[in-house]
Parts: sequence; C-alpha cells; structure tokens
Amino acid sequence: MSKLPNLSTEKRYVLIDDDASFRAILLRAANMNGIQVDVFESLEELGAVGLLSRYDVAIVDYDLGSLNGLEIAEYLELLCRDTPMILVSAKDRRSNASQWPRSIKQFIPKSMGYTYILEQAERCAVENTINIMKAVSAL
Repeated sequence: MSKLPNLSTEKRYVLIDDDASFRAILLRAANMNGIQVDVFESLEELGAVGLLSRYDVAIVDYDLGSLNGLEIAEYLELLCRDTPMILVSAKDRRSNASQWPRSIKQFIPKSMGYTYILEQAERCAVENTINIMKAVSAL
C-alpha cells in the first residue's frame, strides 16, 4: 500500500549526506526558510530505511560511502516507492536520466546552492502530492 500524501502545507524532507558542512548549511538554510529537514550522515544513521516513507522528498548525496547515488536510489525505491528523491553531488557529473530509477526526480550539483536544492525539493513534493491525489481519485 502506498503512503498517503502529506496534504498539509508543511512538507518534511530528509537529507542523507556524509559531508558535515553541507548538512549543517542546508539545515540552516532550511530553518531560515521555515522548512523541516532531518539530516543524517548515512543510511545506517537513518536507521530503519522504511522510515524514509514518512518524508515527502529524500535528498541523497551521490557519493555516500561505498555506494553511489543510483545504487542507493535503487535500494530505497524497493522500500519507499512513492518517496521522490533528488540526487546531489559536489562533483560535476553528466546526468543520464534514462538510466535512473523512477523515484529519482532530479540530479542537482551542490554548486547550484542550498536554496535552489530546497526549492526543487518543494517542487517535487508538490508534484508528488498532486500525482498521488490524481491516482487516488481515478480509483
């Protein structure tokens, strides 16, 4: 069964990134804008990965330990199919969206900035809520 969308205006995001500076600055930017973000250094720190389903969007570092972002997204998609993900990376990478799991909505270089990443997370959350509501109303 899919999780029900968060219909409140307040969305909840999670950032999983092993870069302590990035976590701290994105969390500060989120707090300054009234955005709720929980931050974790790793999947292990998050604990039960099933908890990911309580978030509206997961922001995941592409280089997270021994796994890359695509491998992480493939794993997370098995457990949290309806949670959209944004991959972020400090390295320049060419995005090849045709090979992404469907849960990955964007790849964003960290150089685009914290505000931009949070704005895109909000956009993904709103789009996901709309899509789930359309699917529910079609039943």
